[in-house]
Amino acid sequence: MKSRRAPKSESALRRTVSALRDVHSEGDSRRLALDRAGVKGLRYPICVLDRARGLQHTVAEIDMSVSVPHKRKGAHMSRFVELLNRHRGEIDIRKFRTLCAELRRDHDADAARVEVTFPYFIEKKAPITGAVGLLHYSCTFGASVTR
Repeated sequence: MKSRRAPKSESALRRTVSALRDVHSEGDSRRLALDRAGVKGLRYPICVLDRARGLQHTVAEIDMSVSVPHKRKGAHMSRFVELLNRHRGEIDIRKFRTLCAELRRDHDADAARVEVTFPYFIEKKAPITGAVGLLHYSCTFGASVTR
């Protein structure tokens, strides 16, 4: 029977995380720039404006990316989620360009892109019976900014 290790304590975990090298901030001698580095298919709750009811809560699949200059090794993946957490409950199409610009600034990148795909439901009446039901639409919107 294989023995199991006890989970690390929170303080031990913090020491381990703080001891990790910050590879992103190290120089890169390969001189290889990337057009896009980021996260794809991140599921996150958002609110969408609904003409009939004000707001509609839904879960989106979010793709976020930034350009990476040749002098860097990559992008801070945790910053993508941190940005969403800072704007929790405020993610809507009117603020998308601002969200994208903030992503670019967070990574000191020349370009950033955000795309959101989500289910959206509209109440519709059946033409013959008059019964009310929900009609599903798959929606996608996005933004990109460059320096």
